[in-house]
Amino acid sequence: MSRTAIALEPEAPYWLGGAVEVTPHIDQKLATGGAVSPFLALDYAPARKREGPRRSYGVDTHPVRGFEVVTLCLEGEARDAGGPIKEGDVRWLTAGQGALVEGLGSPARALVDPALYRLRVNVPRDLKMSPPRLQRFEARDAPVVALGKCTMRVYAGDVCGVVGPVEPEVDGTQLYVVDGAGSIDLPLDGEATALVLVIRGTCTVDGVVFGANRAFYAPPGEASMQVTLAASTKLVVALAIPTTDPVVVGGPFVMTSATEIARAYEDFLHGRFNATGGRPEAYASDSDSSAVE
Repeated sequence: MSRTAIALEPEAPYWLGGAVEVTPHIDQKLATGGAVSPFLALDYAPARKREGPRRSYGVDTHPVRGFEVVTLCLEGEARDAGGPIKEGDVRWLTAGQGALVEGLGSPARALVDPALYRLRVNVPRDLKMSPPRLQRFEARDAPVVALGKCTMRVYAGDVCGVVGPVEPEVDGTQLYVVDGAGSIDLPLDGEATALVLVIRGTCTVDGVVFGANRAFYAPPGEASMQVTLAASTKLVVALAIPTTDPVVVGGPFVMTSATEIARAYEDFLHGRFNATGGRPEAYASDSDSSAVE
């Protein structure tokens, strides 16, 4: 048996930092309703050739608490306070009890805006106030193995015995990229929600064709999904265990109650989040920390 894919309708694109057009695939109603739990947001900005010179871009510094943020560069190069994020590199932020996000940018001299995959993953109540942590890995750190006639690059979790370099906050969280063509069985954790984004090419599931920049999900169930990939198709597959906790969103904070949201704002306004430059080695185990989203 194979899991059934449920299509996600993309929302209207928005501009990140006034320069890169990003397509969101999960709206807040879906994120808080439990159907795609524990995923909160999935955004994708495809690589675009610049028509002329322009300033570098970025987003304003802002606080985060209570979830994880995954940034995967799939083409080109982006930069943050910790340095470049090149093709195949991943940055995994556990916001925990609070981190200041200093923004993600691209140099003005770049000829192409980078292709960026951004995912937000909720964490259970008992992990929301854990120490923040930032993990950065280059493409070469993520093992690549064969999956049928395709290749599979594993960034997080144990996928068919292949372990990625990232250590997610929640056991069972996985992230991998499939590249190639042909009919394959995507390996899935039977207890996890699966979230798949087509980066290029087409992916067919049970006769339904998903093209580039289209996403679908599958609730927990079977341990695989049969898909057929056209020539030179690339997919990003994320899996994570659903949480049964209430999901309360207050701006950049995701907690389980309005009281916890109010406390997050209070902590931020009283300077209990402290910027340190976005480098992994700058993180401490106390409440003062920062990161780059």
